[in-house]
Amino acid sequence: GEGRARKTMLKYTQWLNAFEAFCARNHIRTLPQVTPQVFEKFRTQQRAKLSEKSLYTGLTIVKQLMKWVSGGGREYLPRNPISVCRMPQPYVTPKFTPTRLQVDTILEAARGDRQLQFTLLAFTGLRVQEMQMLRPRDVDLKDGWIHVAAREGWTPKTRTARKVPIHPELLTLLKQKKGDAKRPYFFQNPSTPSRTAN
Repeated sequence: GEGRARKTMLKYTQWLNAFEAFCARNHIRTLPQVTPQVFEKFRTQQRAKLSEKSLYTGLTIVKQLMKWVSGGGREYLPRNPISVCRMPQPYVTPKFTPTRLQVDTILEAARGDRQLQFTLLAFTGLRVQEMQMLRPRDVDLKDGWIHVAAREGWTPKTRTARKVPIHPELLTLLKQKKGDAKRPYFFQNPSTPSRTAN
């Protein structure tokens, strides 16, 4: 698993189980029987029920399995039989990106902690959950950094710690925030036991 997240491992398991079941239905019991024709048949069956993006992700997992068994000195197979199978990258619809004017309009309309939260998201690129999990000590107003780091019971999506510079406009707002520095989360009322941000 190479330290991959649980969600990723579940996806790997789901696809490899689906491929195993497909092979069993088609009386394919050994690795040398996995030919390009077999792979293409599996691709066709899966395409009928999945988006192009999901299909590409799943087929890549199967291809990585076959690459693994035929390389790295393992050589369960003398060569990868489906290395000739090509998969075009799926078209991904561009995600909506608000303009600076739209962002400014949202920030001006928000009030209190909401305004601060929206500004933090807009100026740092943090994910919502990363913002929710910020502790007071993660926000370094002196040196101008926000630290995103894993802790017991929670890990960032990337599973790596990083620090994000605080924009001067955001820094001004963060310095205005008052509250108990000992509160468990930066955006949490100290009297609220929940770990969810306000």
